[in-house]
Amino acid sequence: MYLLKHKNIFICFLAIVFLLLFSCSISKDEIKQGIMKKQQETFDTDSFFKEYGLKIENVSLLKTGSNTYYGIITVSLDGEKHNISITVKTDSDTYMWQMDKDSLHFLFSYKMKKMGF
Repeated sequence: MYLLKHKNIFICFLAIVFLLLFSCSISKDEIKQGIMKKQQETFDTDSFFKEYGLKIENVSLLKTGSNTYYGIITVSLDGEKHNISITVKTDSDTYMWQMDKDSLHFLFSYKMKKMGF
């Protein structure tokens, strides 16, 4: 009887811990919105990106592992849309992303075109 009573309490405790651990993780939508906001700030203020006037149209994420995503940032540049590949790493409450440098070649082409080449 004593063991059964404590077993039920232990099961309730585990259920609460499980709910707290998994309900506190950051959502995919929160990651997308955060990337849109922070990356747009970088595009607007960083000396490398500022001259292009890039505007983020969308961020798409596909979960590829327990704490990783593959994503695409769609940007507009003079009315044309371009895709920038990103990888995202997360833990329970934070995330970081990295743009694929090869996805930025359109900026070089744009600059060359503006210079008349």
